[in-house]
Amino acid sequence: MIQARGNRRFTSVFGKLSLRMSIATAALLLSLIFAARAGGAAPHPSWGRLANPGFEGRRIRTTLFFSGQAKDGTNPYGCPSAPPANMFLYTVSPSDARHLRWSDARANREFALKSMIEAGINVVSMSTWGEAFLSCDESWALWAPMQTSPASHDDLFAAAGTSILTMPFIESRANWTFYNEFPRWTDGSLPEPSARSSNSSFGISRMRVIRSGPIGGPGSTTQRGVRDMRSC
Repeated sequence: MIQARGNRRFTSVFGKLSLRMSIATAALLLSLIFAARAGGAAPHPSWGRLANPGFEGRRIRTTLFFSGQAKDGTNPYGCPSAPPANMFLYTVSPSDARHLRWSDARANREFALKSMIEAGINVVSMSTWGEAFLSCDESWALWAPMQTSPASHDDLFAAAGTSILTMPFIESRANWTFYNEFPRWTDGSLPEPSARSSNSSFGISRMRVIRSGPIGGPGSTTQRGVRDMRSC
């Protein structure tokens, strides 16, 4: 808890941070950016590019991906009951059924990732729906379009190896929303836009994307993903 705005206190889940210093820092960075632009300085060629070993300097080419078996009435991840089927809602289906049978065989998972690589993708934006300790119905089973269990994420990491990178995306669901984790004043209101933007990613030059590790628990892939999206 840190003092800000007179008697109001600001609570941050990301650690203690001086709001005034953040605004001042953001203002300084903005002034430097505008000054550089006014002087005709070009952005560094590595801005916005990957920094992972073996991928240094490459542009990010990504796709949002829901790992796991199709919701086809099967129950490969051991839920109390099979997740509700939804294939009858499809308006388009893949021409190769292996895309729907992620959990049947490792070869199907390798086929899916090989198809991405052949299309020029180098980062998988992996949809995640909660920690491994949550029940199926509390996390992915009722809301995700595929059987996107944390176990399917482990399958993705194992199949990806070092040939493609993985970037977890944290999904909101009906019983939990990510924005509720954002810093708020103790009266429940959000900070002013200027305060919310004060910690934005000015000056980030390169992005490091994680490539492997388990989901859920201390030191988990999801938690490391937040730390590794950093300038370097």
